[in-house]
Amino acid sequence: MVPAAVYLLLARDPGLTSGWGTPMATDIAFAAGVLALLGRRVPAALRVLLLALAVIDDLGAILVIALFYSPSLALGGLGVALMLESREDEAAARTADEAESSTDT
Repeated sequence: MVPAAVYLLLARDPGLTSGWGTPMATDIAFAAGVLALLGRRVPAALRVLLLALAVIDDLGAILVIALFYSPSLALGGLGVALMLESREDEAAARTADEAESSTDT
């Protein structure tokens, strides 16, 4: 949300303010670049946390772009994507359970 707020502060022309959602999707590249520059000086746990937050923020940006910049949503396609994602999560959980049970023996 911060990149969108900065954009709105800088874009004083009313014709430019409609692009406020676009900068929201750029922060993961910035975060990855900063982490790459800092290298090993950043603890691994902090790198994971920052990249996870950046990914979550980008998912929010995708939702903002989908909701505010498209004339309509294809709910059928969204439903299929959610269904496939849930099946993939179930398969990953089964694989993790199988791997855990094989290491227990």
